[in-house]
Amino acid sequence: MGMAIEIFRALTRQLADRCTSRALPPAAAVLTLIILAAPAGSALGATHTSVERCGTLVAGPGAIVRGSRGGPLCLLRAFESGCRRAAYTLSVFGVDTTRTNRFDVVRGRRDCRIDVTSSFRIVPQPARTHRGRCADLRREGTRVVATGCAGSGLPRVISLSPPGRGG
Repeated sequence: MGMAIEIFRALTRQLADRCTSRALPPAAAVLTLIILAAPAGSALGATHTSVERCGTLVAGPGAIVRGSRGGPLCLLRAFESGCRRAAYTLSVFGVDTTRTNRFDVVRGRRDCRIDVTSSFRIVPQPARTHRGRCADLRREGTRVVATGCAGSGLPRVISLSPPGRGG
């Protein structure tokens, strides 16, 4: 949210400079300001629907791991502390395969759940995508796992850590 305010202020200053130098007619300046302010204003006022971004972790063959190593714990904290909306993505690739799992903590009518979108691709074929829902997130040793998962093509338990690594 702080970044959005800073960007909005910087754009406003630039717009004011152009108006005073006559590089931009005043009517166009006002219209531009309104257009720029609408998304910033809605983002600032939308705290109840904001999503905590727990990041993306990418893992490949061998020891290649890049991105948000704290993502699984971030998602677990969001789930356990009042079902705060949060999202985390784990992408694992091999020589000619890619599996990407996106996990979203969402509040249902009576419970907190994890929506999962999983895609698997063997290059050069198109990806196959499956969607489903998990009932719980918990720690198992150093890993975070989603359990009670159901949906076409989804296993009952899904690890949020790359294979062979804690997390």
